[in-house]
Amino acid sequence: MDLRTNTVIDLQLVQSNEVGGSYHMEKEGLKRSLALLEERGVTMESIVTDRHPQIQKFLRESNITHYYDVWHMEKGLSRKLLKISQNKGCEKLTKWLRSTKNHMYWEAASSTLVPERTVKWTSILNHVLDVHTHDDPALPHFLHPIRTSTDSRNTSLLQTGEGTDQQEGHEGCGEAEPSLPNIITGGLS
Repeated sequence: MDLRTNTVIDLQLVQSNEVGGSYHMEKEGLKRSLALLEERGVTMESIVTDRHPQIQKFLRESNITHYYDVWHMEKGLSRKLLKISQNKGCEKLTKWLRSTKNHMYWEAASSTLVPERTVKWTSILNHVLDVHTHDDPALPHFLHPIRTSTDSRNTSLLQTGEGTDQQEGHEGCGEAEPSLPNIITGGLS
């Protein structure tokens, strides 16, 4: 799809018996589409797809800038955060699942450059800690008004290091899975 014109520019039908199985269909369809576009003189600056490993490798080897589809990224992140929130001591994270999802879509829609995207994305760590200023000059404070919680005890806010205490028989918020900060800042591999 060409985002400037909102037009589907090519669609390929690949059958699994053509390429040795369904796992290889997505890459073959992409290869055919890119070949067709190249034949017609279209220069590919970048492409947005899911995180399929064969596609990642193919685009990297083809020197095409590859971006991940936000829906797929959000889905993967939400699954990991939900799993972490089910650990003992990590229940507060459940209250932040929807906000984290919304934050990811906001960051993707409102950012144009990688540094801007990075600082906006990592600002979610400050959100969950109720910190309203940032060390990064690119985003020195939240872009929305500070909201007053209806929860006078702020029980939905996380504390620095919360859930990371490793007591005997207690996994914490991140021992069985990557820690929340690692997931937020890029541990989505």
